[in-house]
Amino acid sequence: GFTDVSFDKTASGLFSHVTSVVKEYKIRDRLVGQTYDGASVMNGHLYELQRKIMEAYPNALFTHCYAHVLNLVLQQGLSNIKECRLFFQMLSELSAFFSKCTKRKVVLEGFVHKKLPSAAPTRWNFTSGVVHTVKDHRTQLIEFFEYVVENSVEWDADAVVKSMGFLTFLRDFDSFSVGNIFKSIFIYRHIVHCSSDYDSRYCLLQSESE
Repeated sequence: GFTDVSFDKTASGLFSHVTSVVKEYKIRDRLVGQTYDGASVMNGHLYELQRKIMEAYPNALFTHCYAHVLNLVLQQGLSNIKECRLFFQMLSELSAFFSKCTKRKVVLEGFVHKKLPSAAPTRWNFTSGVVHTVKDHRTQLIEFFEYVVENSVEWDADAVVKSMGFLTFLRDFDSFSVGNIFKSIFIYRHIVHCSSDYDSRYCLLQSESE
């Protein structure tokens, strides 16, 4: 279960809490793993909680949360690489384009036969859905936006203008390449998030092999 440790979130305070739980349940020899999200109190140079626990419980191998590491990689990619940043900004605009108008969503389903997921910064479970949909249905999306432009009298000016911009985006080679790259990355993100017990199982196997 979860325990409220907000009263003392220092490494020493958290270590005291861990030791009290270990003593209460008498699991000293069964503590074989520890993993955190990378907060400074966990990985700081002075009072590293993971080091304190390793000293007290040698079998409690430390494994950095892979989901958090991957999330940091994606964030850095977005903030430092212009092509990536623009790519995800366009994906966000693409999602918003359909979420704001029922007519657009209904007509889109006639081309793609599915709804376009929402995109949100750092919410990779949503954003990966958009990447996969755009990558897998790129041709159908192009056909949809071509339909809007060719039948402009049936659509409002905002829809027509944005459709022209999305056509440029979807036909662009750089966008296609970045989409391929991130689709491959998100496959591993999905594995990491769907295998939440991986770290603990790895630590257990390592402990048993010693």
